[in-house]
Amino acid sequence: MSRVATTWNAQAGGAGATSKYVNSVALDGSTGLITITYNGSEVGLSANQTITLTPWVRTASSGGVALATALASDDTGVLDWGCSSETNAAATAQGITIATAGSVPSRFAPASCR
Repeated sequence: MSRVATTWNAQAGGAGATSKYVNSVALDGSTGLITITYNGSEVGLSANQTITLTPWVRTASSGGVALATALASDDTGVLDWGCSSETNAAATAQGITIATAGSVPSRFAPASCR
C-alpha cells in the first residue's frame, strides 16, 4: 500500500491528482485514507477544506476493521468506505470508525459524507 501511495502522491507535482475544483487527492500509505482537498475559490469554501474516505474491511469474524489492521492480520473481506466531512454520522451508522475527519461543512457534502 505504501508503494502505491508514494507513486500516486508524486503525480501533479506532489498533489496526487488535481482539477479545477480539487487541489489534491492524497493517499496515506499506512492507513489507506484518501483525503480530497478542495480549491476553495472555485467551490465557494474556505481554503483547503477536505473530505476524507476511510477504507474499512468487513470480515467474516467481525463487523469490520480498518484496512491497515486487516492487512496486518491477514484478514480478508469486503472493502467498504466511510466518508467524512466535518461530520460522519452516515459512516458511523454503517459501523465504520473514521480515521480522520474532513473539514467541509456538512451542508455542502454528499449525504453519505455527513
